[in-house]
Order: sequence, then structure tokens, then C-alpha cells
Amino acid sequence: MLAGSNSLLTAGDRSRLTAGDDCTLMAGDRSKLTAGKNSILTAGANSRLIGSLGSTLTDGEDSVLIFRCWDGKRYTNIIAKTGEEGVEADTAYQIDDDKNVVEKFDDPFDTLATIVADHGSGPASAADHAAATQLPN
Repeated sequence: MLAGSNSLLTAGDRSRLTAGDDCTLMAGDRSKLTAGKNSILTAGANSRLIGSLGSTLTDGEDSVLIFRCWDGKRYTNIIAKTGEEGVEADTAYQIDDDKNVVEKFDDPFDTLATIVADHGSGPASAADHAAATQLPN
């Protein structure tokens, strides 16, 4: 599948998804995902994910994460593999300012409970924005 910016692509195993900036790509095992800046890529085991500046990559076992970085003169690829150098499957990763692969920080306010909080017709209270307990998968 091929799509432009601000797209959402979802596919099954052995898929090839390519999209522009600000996209969300999700696929099953043995998939190849490529997206531009500020995108979210998630795939299953034995997959290859390529994301540009500001992207978040989450993969399954035996997969490869490739972050494309622009230094003002050329692109470089930062490559991480699950099971090596502390990179774990089913964990979201980003690149920090020093081009290190780091686990994505989870915003405590970015939960389903705060997105769809039922607070009646009035404004949201502080309790509406409290971090929700997340159960393991």
C-alpha cells in the first residue's frame, strides 16, 4: 500500500506499507513499513521499519528498526535490532538529539480514559486528567 501524508494504513502479515509524513502504519509479521517525519510505525515479528525524524517505531521479535536522520548535509541511518543492545520487542523507540535509540516516553495524559473521559456537559476536572491504570496485554 502506498499513501500520502496524514494517512492511516493497516494491513496483515507480509505487507509492504509506504506513506508520507505524519502517518500511522500498522502491519503484521514479516512486514516492511516506511514512513516520513513524525510517523508511528508498528509491526509484528521479523519486520523492517524505517522512519524519519520524530517517528516512533515499535516492532516484534527478530525485527529491524531504521531511523533516517538528516544532519544538514546528508542522511544517516541509525539501525537497531530487537534482542541487541537492550532493544526489546513490543517497545516503542525514538531517536534522541544525540542520535541514540531511546524508549519513547509515555505521556500519562495520553490514555484512552482521558481521551474519552465522561465528565458531563461541564469542563473537565483535574480528576478527568489523572493517569489511568493500564492493564498488561
